[in-house]
Amino acid sequence: MNEPTRRPQKSSSFQVSISSLTLGTLYEAVLAFSSQDSFETLWPSVCQNVRWLIPSRRMGILLCGVEECFEIAGMFEHGSFRKPLDSHFTLEGEELKRALAQKNAQWIGSLPHPEGETSHFTRWLLQDHPDTLFVLPMRVKGKTVGALLFAMAPVEETDKAMLSTLGTIYALHTGMAYTLL
Repeated sequence: MNEPTRRPQKSSSFQVSISSLTLGTLYEAVLAFSSQDSFETLWPSVCQNVRWLIPSRRMGILLCGVEECFEIAGMFEHGSFRKPLDSHFTLEGEELKRALAQKNAQWIGSLPHPEGETSHFTRWLLQDHPDTLFVLPMRVKGKTVGALLFAMAPVEETDKAMLSTLGTIYALHTGMAYTLL
């Protein structure tokens, strides 16, 4: 008698390991920047630690100002953090405005070309035409206090879901640390 061929069952232990590793990295990242005692050390620490969770080409940190004006708290690429000479930024584009009005992580796929009447920050963020912009509003007590912006290469849908969850948690803790300082 022929035995039916058994299909090997997919092991979920690898996925569990990835999840544990990712949550551990998130915990370590939050601990690292939560111990900072000034803005001069907070923002570079946020950038250095998030790169292990969210692999991006470049990252920008915006802080809420009056109406649609923001302060650029920092710019991060190639392992280097810097504060721009002109830190004023006015929102450009309806999609970014909508993303910043949301509570959770947002993905913007149709990005404008960084030419023409755009700000220095927008040209820098979109300079090599990233596939998507990952926007993490930093919220405290229901109010947006800023945002973390990531210029990203193509990301699979399943990875977007995981990054959205981790990013939202990271942005929440970043917003709380910012507010406490």
